[in-house]
Amino acid sequence: MQLSPFAPMRAFIALVLVAALAQPAVSQAYKETFNTGIETARAGNLDEARGLFMQAASGADAESDAAVARRARDLATKIDYKLGKSAFDNENYEVAISYFDRGIGADASYTNNQHMKGLALKRLDRIEEAMAVWSALLENSDRAAVNRASDAIRDHYHFAASTAISRNGAAATEEDASDALAALET
Repeated sequence: MQLSPFAPMRAFIALVLVAALAQPAVSQAYKETFNTGIETARAGNLDEARGLFMQAASGADAESDAAVARRARDLATKIDYKLGKSAFDNENYEVAISYFDRGIGADASYTNNQHMKGLALKRLDRIEEAMAVWSALLENSDRAAVNRASDAIRDHYHFAASTAISRNGAAATEEDASDALAALET
């Protein structure tokens, strides 16, 4: 039996077609991962869902699908916020900071993680670090984030001034007043 002179060309075309048709299945895997992340989050497995969203974001980046990558990172960041807020509410401030940091690393534009990190640092009496976090938020274009940060900074200094003026009860000294004014001038 003799092969047609076009047989090698047909084999090559068939191979190209198989590869081309298989590509959409591979490129859709990140969307399936994203959908699995949604179902996993609905089931309450937030840590696992977060991992799936970050995996989907990486796959979407590889396929230049900015919309899915952005949405996956957004959901992962909000999961970090939810887990961090839960730890914060349970007074597990170090754990909360780790979740907030993870969320900031995934998507720094979600400023709630930065604000809450500042609050957790303040609760740990790491005031300078909290002020640095809030000061960085003052440079943000998100007006609500700027307002929350400036309120947190102002509240801290008002508290410091109030503490200084009332530390000796009704018998405030000149030193107490000076300390209170210094706190307000900061």
